[in-house]
Amino acid sequence: MPTNKIYRGEIWEIDFRPAKGHEQDEIRPGLIISDDQFNNNSELVFAIPISTKARYYKEKLWPTYVPVKPPDGGVKQASYIKCEHMRSLSHERLRKRWGIVDLTIIRAVEKRLLLLLSLQ
Repeated sequence: MPTNKIYRGEIWEIDFRPAKGHEQDEIRPGLIISDDQFNNNSELVFAIPISTKARYYKEKLWPTYVPVKPPDGGVKQASYIKCEHMRSLSHERLRKRWGIVDLTIIRAVEKRLLLLLSLQ
């Protein structure tokens, strides 16, 4: 469990296990997307898993994926934030802070979340 503050836009190594069905699992990086006040006062965060595997539809990147290139956020290889897998998680699942992504990545994630929630 982290002893320091947790901030929106950080990438953490997160234990997503156990998973059911098509949920992302394993220990993998995840983007913290929830508000800083929530993150540091609730013992929960909203996080989105990150994968190095891309998914394509009609030769275009899957519409809910946001690419992240090294060294942004501490990733070591080209990766994809999988917005359709956002989860509420306990601080106990956070293992290690990797880094923080550029604001343009956050804005791209917000745009995809709004589309997923039919708010745009």
